[in-house]
Formats: sequence, structure tokens, C-alpha cells
Amino acid sequence: MWLSLGVGKRNHVESSELIDAICQNADIAPSMVGELQIRDTYTLADIDAGAAAACMARLVKVRVKTRFLNPRLLEGDPEPETESAPRKPRPIKQEFSQPPGTERPKRAKRPPA
Repeated sequence: MWLSLGVGKRNHVESSELIDAICQNADIAPSMVGELQIRDTYTLADIDAGAAAACMARLVKVRVKTRFLNPRLLEGDPEPETESAPRKPRPIKQEFSQPPGTERPKRAKRPPA
């Protein structure tokens, strides 16, 4: 069974942190946690069917990286991850230029201290 968890890449979460949180709080063995798919804003966890209901109830108030896991049970297999739209290129930084024939005034020397 697949669980959707409310933390992802944007929260800088690692798979080891998620497995630790799931196993310690739901009292299940790490072998009952299958594949983890960490996506941008959420994570999909493949949990053994017998332990999925217990995980749902026990992980409601668990936090990882200051975010609640908010587990939700998914029906069937998850959809494949789609690529996000490419970012727009940054604007070209314009160089500051003064009008021709004008120069910046020279700075006066400081008197010795």
C-alpha cells in the first residue's frame, strides 16, 4: 500500500530520516517499508499492507523537518513523476555606464590620522 507523506525535496528531507520516523513512531520493522519516492513537495512510501492502517493512525502527529507527515492512503499505484516546467532564464545584468565625456570625480585624499 502506498502512503503519501507531507514532506519532500523542498523540505530537504532524506530517506533515512523518513524511514526512522516511520519505523520508530509506527512500531514497524524497516523491512516493512519498501520503496520511497521523494518528490518536490511530498513523499510516496510503499508500506506493507498489514502495517499500513497502523502507520496511518500513528503518523498523524509526527513531524519531520518541522513539517507534519499528514499520511494519506493512496488507491493503486502512484502516478509517475512528471518533470516541472523549466525555469525562465535570468535577465541579463546591465552594466552601469555614464554618458560619454563625464567621469566620476576623484576622491580627496584623507589626512593622516
